[in-house]
Amino acid sequence: MEHVDCIEFLTTWPSRLLSLSVARRDGTTMTLPLWYRLDNEALLIWTTRERGWVKNLLRTGHASFSVAEETHPYRAVTGRGKAALLTDGEIDVDQEVALIVARYIHPDLTATYIEKWAQLRDIARIEIEHLHGWSLGY
Repeated sequence: MEHVDCIEFLTTWPSRLLSLSVARRDGTTMTLPLWYRLDNEALLIWTTRERGWVKNLLRTGHASFSVAEETHPYRAVTGRGKAALLTDGEIDVDQEVALIVARYIHPDLTATYIEKWAQLRDIARIEIEHLHGWSLGY
């Protein structure tokens, strides 16, 4: 896939889960399925700084990721980038949360879902440095 095709894939409906990989202190990796939104070649993920994967992300400053189809032709995009954690003042957390959740939850359920997780007040940002995509799976 060309770069523009990778970007389109990452923003296409229905939204797919992002598999984010970060390094632990011992050098092993942890991979998590997460909701995300792409904004100006950065992945934005609703979270809290209290989570272990976020602490690892901030410690290393980097992450790798993949987003893949679950059906034929099993297209996918992989990449890596620099990581940061954004809070209110740096980003409008409420607005960003609404945009992320809207990619995955029916509009009638969005407000209730967000309210349930109101303690999550941070946005992890992965500034994409490299993207690779393919249009046929292995």
